[in-house]
Amino acid sequence: MGAVPDRACHAGGMDPATPLADAHPPAEIAHLVERQGVAKARLDALTVLVLAVLAGAFVALGFEHVVANWFLLPYGAALGGLG
Repeated sequence: MGAVPDRACHAGGMDPATPLADAHPPAEIAHLVERQGVAKARLDALTVLVLAVLAGAFVALGFEHVVANWFLLPYGAALGGLG
């Protein structure tokens, strides 16, 4: 299994031993998904509440559209931000 950057695996209490971008057979994928689900289910209530509020703010501010259709990239290019 490959090395996983700390910033990618520690967010939200995820298991740092679980690689994010390695190819695995289906049975192993099922095991890894189960392990991550158990880790997330064991998060304390305050962490879940904070993550829920942040997710709600992300959606309420419209940032999910920015991620979905990359609106700001062409907008920034039009304003001369990429050149």
